Amino acid sequence: MKDIAANSKIYSSTWLKHFGNGLIENKFNFIDHISFVKNKILPIYINIGKNLSLGISYSKPLNGPIENAKKLKNGVILIYHVPTYYSPDFLNHNNAIGLHKIYDSTGYLIDFKSFDSLDSYLKTTLSQSRIKKIQRNKRLLESRHDISYKWYYGEISETEYEKVFESFRKLLEKRYDDKQEYNRHLNDHIWNFYHELFFPLINTKNASFYIIYNGSEPISICFNYNTPDSIKGAISVFDIDFAKYEIGNMYLTNQFEICFENNIRIFDLGLGNYGYKNRWSTDTYTLDHHVFYNKNSIISRTLAKGMQKYFQTKLELKKKGVKNIFVKNQNVQIE
Repeated sequence: MKDIAANSKIYSSTWLKHFGNGLIENKFNFIDHISFVKNKILPIYINIGKNLSLGISYSKPLNGPIENAKKLKNGVILIYHVPTYYSPDFLNHNNAIGLHKIYDSTGYLIDFKSFDSLDSYLKTTLSQSRIKKIQRNKRLLESRHDISYKWYYGEISETEYEKVFESFRKLLEKRYDDKQEYNRHLNDHIWNFYHELFFPLINTKNASFYIIYNGSEPISICFNYNTPDSIKGAISVFDIDFAKYEIGNMYLTNQFEICFENNIRIFDLGLGNYGYKNRWSTDTYTLDHHVFYNKNSIISRTLAKGMQKYFQTKLELKKKGVKNIFVKNQNVQIE
């Protein structure tokens, strides 16, 4: 089981503090390394973090075979956003637990295992002209401005963290005001959650900030979730006043170099079919919602089928362009 931030005690306790509303943490004997909260009305147990997690894992208990579904009774379990590269496959046809895997979205990642250096990766992935353009933009930026780079991983002071976090919000607001787009990260409820969460995650090496500074002012900030052998890009932003330098390419290649220097094999570019992700990635994966149900309960089976239909319908509507209601209503959680 991968040691990822969304499965950590820090994440769980912080999420419950901000979004739990007095709900009790629940566990089940056939799933390890993950906890749940129960819907206030229906017997639906949802992973702590809900749809904010964007990548969560779970595993089979190490102490023996999966136990029966007695505790689940008439209920169902919903686990949001399980990447296929984390997805365990431990159920069998003789077990009382059933599982629906429901496609949600496609993600992109880079696996550096076939490359011995950043240079070899770039030459394999990009054209020579694009590599030269990235290098030229970096030289121009550094010659015209007081540029420095900082990776906060494992240690950041509270004072420095507060400065970075304030700049982080200002850059995001500036960026999305310019785009005239809604960004759910800027929802006050979610932002306050992030503010309390990121500091301990960084200091326990479950997360990191990568920052490009102009003097003492950040012009690019990337927040990532970390494991010993992977970096998952979570929230990135740059100052639009520096857009002509294509800062996005710069902060990516700089972090790729960190991967090679620290034997980090995977860089997860996250979700979304953006051109740059297709250009940089070596592999794709899917994020699926996992719905567990009790095969011996008609109520549980019916609930599970209903949830499967809900997510499939939601996806079809998104494909048809009916997406704004979902984007703006995924602020916190689905009850």
